[in-house]
Order: sequence, then structure tokens, then C-alpha cells
Amino acid sequence: MEPGLTTALGTLAVLERLAWVPQRDASAALPTPGDVQFDLDPFIAPPVLLDGAPVRFGPIHTVFATAQLASAPTRDDQLVFQDALATIEQAYPWRPDGVFTHVAYGLPYFWKLPPGLFALHVPRLMRSTGQFVLEEAVPGPTDVHPGNPQVRKVRFHVPLRIERNDLLITLRGDDPARLADVLGWLGGSDALAGRRVASPRLRAGLSFTTSRAMFVQMGLPRKLAAAHRLPFAEQLHPRSPEWLDGLWMDSPEVGAEAVTFAGSADAQGADLTTARPGDYFDHGAIQHLSHDILDLQQFYSSDEPADGGETFAERVRCAFRSPPSDHLYAGTARRPMHRRVQGPGFDAMDVPGGSHEPKLQFSIFVPMSELCAAGRAREAELDLRCRTVTRRQNFLVPPRRHRAFPLVEFVR
Repeated sequence: MEPGLTTALGTLAVLERLAWVPQRDASAALPTPGDVQFDLDPFIAPPVLLDGAPVRFGPIHTVFATAQLASAPTRDDQLVFQDALATIEQAYPWRPDGVFTHVAYGLPYFWKLPPGLFALHVPRLMRSTGQFVLEEAVPGPTDVHPGNPQVRKVRFHVPLRIERNDLLITLRGDDPARLADVLGWLGGSDALAGRRVASPRLRAGLSFTTSRAMFVQMGLPRKLAAAHRLPFAEQLHPRSPEWLDGLWMDSPEVGAEAVTFAGSADAQGADLTTARPGDYFDHGAIQHLSHDILDLQQFYSSDEPADGGETFAERVRCAFRSPPSDHLYAGTARRPMHRRVQGPGFDAMDVPGGSHEPKLQFSIFVPMSELCAAGRAREAELDLRCRTVTRRQNFLVPPRRHRAFPLVEFVR
């Protein structure tokens, strides 16, 4: 098994003992997956009111697995990877009790391809056609970084790393054992769904660099904290799905198609990029991924600010106040145009000393990387001393029809 997969596999093994797998209504015929890879709305029940708040019960578990290639993929690699993704869906159907899989690609992937393919096919910003929708992530104002010498974290003063991965594979589903099975198969186990199935081998030399497991289920953080005897366990709300007290689950801000490069059928977002329906990346989007260590001992320690900062009540208020659209869209009056996938994690990745600590695994889908950078300013109100972002990277999620090594078919 590849070392890069051990973090997520370890967390999934713990979650398999503590989480419960819900029984969803599988009687209705489900549609086939659409061209927007991350659009799970048709396969998830609509939001319901819980304690007066709309809550959408999306997939409980998510794995983010990043990988690098030793060389540019070939046309044969593209076909092998395409077949591998189809094999996963044959073993575990595209629904919450199966496995949702989508793939995104970082700038290092596109730089491995012949010059010109990126510029020819990747959309640009409509208001600035010299700027592409995919740009690398940048440090936020509260990240530990040479550009922020004033920033000092109390317990986890870890410098930010802008990652350089070629691929990001996202797996989502209700059963952690099934996600672990798929992850292991991609890592070379040669076994899938209880059968011997050869794992995909690529001439380009795919190797996994990191893996991060995320979970969103009511009461699970409290159970996990109690099982590991964390000092703040009793302060966690017994029904909260988050490490920080609250009841945010999965309430999409806007339809998935609206955050794609070409925008939605009602023209929302259609004027942001040069992409048009029928273009190679029309139903693609930008996926930002970050990895955050949460200092919950600091967060839950006292209601009084120890160093002139906010009180506990103020930190909670800030953490769960919806960001107005003008923070994300540079003063425009647009409706929010992003889709979040975020939730708790628990592992030792990037933690000084190697202890297991609460994490925030965060991902967002937007039509252009510039919106991720604009959102970093908003994070200055949320990070404070209890959150250390150790990794960031932006990826391009192609349409489903081009999810296996996009643009390689044009390489001669």
C-alpha cells in the first residue's frame, strides 16, 4: 500500500467503529451521473428542517487523495484510468450507499502536456482575457507565511505549503469501509468489493502524496473526542456534526451547474469566463483544497480572551455567520457562486510531534481561482488563533466526459 494513503485509511478504520451507516430510500430509480462531476444533488434527498435550520444530509464520509505523476500520461494511460473509474462505479454504484468519485487536476499536470494545449482549451476570465480560470492558490492573511510576519499561532505554528500535486481524487459515500476499499484498490491492493481485480497501473507512474478523510454526521465529533479522551470532549455539543459548535451540514449555496465555467441554463455565472456550452471544459470548475489544524484547546479554553482577542461567544458567532457575497466577489451584487464541501477530520498530518488532532478538511467549487483568493480575506475573521492552514492548492475539475487525463487525446 502506498504511504500517501495511510492517513485516510487510518481515519476511516476509526470511523468504521464509531459512525453509523444510514438507511436511505433506494426504491426510486436514480438518474445517471451528469457532466458536472461534483453535482450530487439529484442523488441526495433535499434539505429538511432540523432545529429550525435547513440541513441537507449529504454523503457522510469524504476522502481527498492527492497524487503526482512521474511523467506526462499517454493515451494508453488515459484509457486505463478511464476504465479504472468505470470499474469503481461497477463495483459501487453512483449513490450515497456506493461511492461518488470525481477527479481534478492541478497546474503541474497541465505543465507536463505539450505547450499550447492549456492556453488553447482552458477558459479565461471574461473581464481579463489574459488571465486563466486556473491559477495557483495563494496564502491567506492569517496563514503562517513569510508574507505574514505578524501571524503567530499559539500551539500549531506550522508554515503554509502551496502543494504541487498533479491530481486530486475525491471519494464520497456513507460507508467508510467502501471508501477504504476503493482507496486501497487505487493504491495497488488488486482487490475490489471482495473480488480480485487488478489495480490500475500507469506508465506515467502515479504515486499518492497525501490522503485526508472527512466526516459529517451528527454527534460523531463528540463520540470521537470521548473515545480518544480529548480534554475538551465534554464541551462539544452531543448533536453537533462539527468540532466547532454548530449545525452546518450540506446546504448548497447555489446549483452545481452555476459554478461551472459556462454557467447555468438561467445564465447565472455565464458572463464570468470565456467558456461556452460545447467547449472542452464547459461543465468544469475550480476545486480549492485546504488542510487545517484546529486548536480546540485554545478555542474551548475560556470565555475570556487571553490576549486581547475575541471571546468564545464571538468566535462562534463569526464561525457560523454566512459570508456576504460582496466579500467573495469584490464588491459585486452577485448571489453567492460557490459550493462548499467541508467537515471535521482527525489525524496526525502536519502536526508537530505527530499527535492526532482535530482538523477542518475544506474544499470549495468556484468558476475561477480568483474567487478562492478573494475568499481568503474573509477567512481573516474566522482563523484567528485556533486554526492553522498547512496546505492549499487549486485544481481544475473537468467535465465528466473528460475526467480521465484531459487533453491527452490531442497529444501526438
